[in-house]
Amino acid sequence: MLEKEGPRAAPVIVHFNPWLIGEKDALLRQFLSSIANAIKLSDHSRDGKKVAKELKAYAKVFDFVKSIPNAEPWASLIKSVVEAAGDATGSVSEYKTPDIEAYRQRVEEALRKFDRPVIVFIDDTDRLFPSEVFEMIRIIKAVGGLANLGYVVAWDAAYVSRALHNLNVPHAAS
Repeated sequence: MLEKEGPRAAPVIVHFNPWLIGEKDALLRQFLSSIANAIKLSDHSRDGKKVAKELKAYAKVFDFVKSIPNAEPWASLIKSVVEAAGDATGSVSEYKTPDIEAYRQRVEEALRKFDRPVIVFIDDTDRLFPSEVFEMIRIIKAVGGLANLGYVVAWDAAYVSRALHNLNVPHAAS
């Protein structure tokens, strides 16, 4: 990923410290926003702006649904309650759940067209509460496969393993 040559080859470096966020539900939104802001600040090309825009849109989806990929969105639960209540609610019954996977695919497409690698340095994961450690691991796993994104994660492996074990995460040590 870092083997490209030329002036555009320099990677975009993102420093993300989850310990500074202070709220488990905000981790994903801040993570995506940090990447978008770093790209926007370091690359003013059309492709750079497109990646930043798509990442921001993806982050906003999670503001709305309060979830991460593969988790049940609150929006669909709200929609079910509204539909069960009948049509008396009018325009609320027309409420639509955003398609998280469609947003993710747009981010993926924009990143594939972006000609610079993005390296995200994540530090202080071992300063988080166990539930936040779990959330950060889920975030890395959920967006870890996006094109042109690489990660360097620094943590105390024993602490992270214990935190995940205490939350009954299967195979916490691995």
